[in-house]
Amino acid sequence: MKKLLLMGLSALWIFACTIDPHYLECLYSYLTSKEFKITGAFYRYDFDHDGVTQRSDWIYVDLASGRVFQLLGKDPTPQDRFGWLPLQDIPADLDTDDIAGLFVYVGFWGDPESAFSWIYIPMLDRFMVYKLHGATSNGDFVYLDLSCDGTPDPLPGLELAYFKTPQTSDVELPGVDNTQTDDFAIAFSYEGPLECNVGSAQGIEVGHSCALDDQYEGGCFAQNTFINRYTIANIPQNRAIEPALYITNGVAVGDEYIVGGTIVQDFNNPNNRGADGLIARIDAKGDILWAEVIYKQGNFEIPNNESIEIFKARNDLLYGISYLYPRGVDSYVHALITAFGSGGEIYWSKEYSSADLEYQDSLGRKEGIFHINALVPLCEGGAIAVGDVKVALQDGSHTIYPNGAFAMRLDSDGEVIWSRVYNGYKFYQANEPDTEEWAFFDGVEAKDGYIYITGSNRHTIDDGGQSVLVVKMDRNGEIAWSRGYDLDGGSHEVGMSIEWVKNRLYIAFMDFYDPNLANIGAMMLDTEGYPLGAKIFDQGLGVEMKRYKEYLYLLVEPDEVFVLDERIDV
Repeated sequence: MKKLLLMGLSALWIFACTIDPHYLECLYSYLTSKEFKITGAFYRYDFDHDGVTQRSDWIYVDLASGRVFQLLGKDPTPQDRFGWLPLQDIPADLDTDDIAGLFVYVGFWGDPESAFSWIYIPMLDRFMVYKLHGATSNGDFVYLDLSCDGTPDPLPGLELAYFKTPQTSDVELPGVDNTQTDDFAIAFSYEGPLECNVGSAQGIEVGHSCALDDQYEGGCFAQNTFINRYTIANIPQNRAIEPALYITNGVAVGDEYIVGGTIVQDFNNPNNRGADGLIARIDAKGDILWAEVIYKQGNFEIPNNESIEIFKARNDLLYGISYLYPRGVDSYVHALITAFGSGGEIYWSKEYSSADLEYQDSLGRKEGIFHINALVPLCEGGAIAVGDVKVALQDGSHTIYPNGAFAMRLDSDGEVIWSRVYNGYKFYQANEPDTEEWAFFDGVEAKDGYIYITGSNRHTIDDGGQSVLVVKMDRNGEIAWSRGYDLDGGSHEVGMSIEWVKNRLYIAFMDFYDPNLANIGAMMLDTEGYPLGAKIFDQGLGVEMKRYKEYLYLLVEPDEVFVLDERIDV
């Protein structure tokens, strides 16, 4: 029966038979924990009306929106692995009662790639549940083949508990009674014990940090991974007239990486130590698939010790940000944000400055040194940029420390919706009463719908001691709470990176005991900001926390990586 059901699709399906031994238990635990929306229906349809079934003779109907797509209606690409071609409508001669199968997007955190976290259920036998696992370059589905016999296997022991369909729906699922519900829904059941323990992760949930549900062609896959800092082409200084290419950070896209870097033109020329901004796509072997220069030096330049930092948003949307410093002109620091696709297509690239912020100093001036330190992509589209600004002193110079932190909401086209500056943004004067001066360095959108931000909180009296700052903010920039933390008894502690995992906040921090060296640590908070644990790991020049699959990583410059569990143990 199994081979009969799959015979018609065998030309489309390739099978994966090597998985982590704990994968199924974790998958079953996840699938039986809640109800899922039925995402779409699959139909066989002879487009050429020649009686011959082609690989592209399939129609997918999105049940929520009614949108219709032809499978392999166009050539597959790395961004559209199945070549979905939008159709204006369902063909008039398609028998909509004859559903071949149902697709359910499940968003399982243990899948290697969120885009393939789907379940397929053939309608001829709804007790068979198949797990999509990937795709080939020519658009073949990759399903789990647990027996490694060349045909996909249904998930053993997993059963359908029930279907639900809206009473108002025009789509009828064969053998399913309509139940009062707003959505097409499905639930699974399994009889037997389950123990989810993926590797050394001890069940730590590292799903996407989105407040909204993932949906077909609209989900938010905000997980970032990392690439250790390395040099693609290190040109010695005695050959500095030749450009040097540096790639310094990136995010995973399937088995490949989107990276940001710089092209440094001339180390030895003090008038030309800046760099052009670069983005590139690199395969698993390290080969560059494409590269785009997104900023060339002009009146502004990217310093050669900076780079284009990459942030992954929903679908194939990515953002790159960098500082832009004035070069031989009387101006202030700007920031560059570029929105682009994983195929290298540039959607927009815009510069921002302190003039975009709703603040001014006591002399009515808006100019200032303006740093966007992180971008927080939002599931609903757009992003919130966070950073710090230094305002001008009366003599035209600037303060050493940031005078204020800012958040700036951008729409999907990069236009500023709102901006806010927090604490210490007013004109700085000596001998003024003690005030707090904030700086924001990183942020994350959490499943509870809030933005959590970390940075530093500096007092203007005494030696200007700093403590780790954590802020909970809504999408309109209103602060629900803010808290400061003195973690290691030091006087200069800064929160550098923040992640949200399993209703917990994890913050990587630095405690500077020397201008160029710091103790590196991590702490864990609950959703109200109350400490649950903290630990010092090492000394370093910098730190970044990244989440990838079931792990948290601390990347400590120059050359160490710590893998943490949910208790912040190595």
